[in-house]
Amino acid sequence: MNPLITIVILLALLLAYFIIVVIQSRNLIRTHRALHRKSDTDKKTVTDFMNGIFNNRDIEFALKCLSSDYIEHDPAIQTGKQAFIDAAVKAQEKYPKRKLEIKRVIADHDCIVVHSRIVDDPSDSNSKETAAVDIFRLENNLITSHWSVAQSVPKDPANQNTMF
Repeated sequence: MNPLITIVILLALLLAYFIIVVIQSRNLIRTHRALHRKSDTDKKTVTDFMNGIFNNRDIEFALKCLSSDYIEHDPAIQTGKQAFIDAAVKAQEKYPKRKLEIKRVIADHDCIVVHSRIVDDPSDSNSKETAAVDIFRLENNLITSHWSVAQSVPKDPANQNTMF
């Protein structure tokens, strides 16, 4: 075979490979951007939900954020949308001054993780303070599942690092 024809064929194959790589890269970038936009939307849904429940005490708004088949994984709360709302109302009655401060929000696929500080009465320097991590799973912009872990913040910690 003529060396010139071999070079032309190799160049054509290289060009075809380059075109395939560019097309695949563009598709990956589009997919990444779409997931990023979804993550941002899901983060907003969850932060609005948490602020609505804890800081604004807006139960009606919270109801709009939960799916009809909501699943609760916190062992202290029964599962279901109404059970969550009942628990939130009970907590609001018990802790009328309770405030939540969101420290971090992390997105991972269909889950949003929120690290927060909860103070039962911000006007009382001796009030109980809690560090919490909540995990929410979302589908179609609605919260479908919730997991929670919480720990009291000690008054005299063993180190000077904060829990936040």
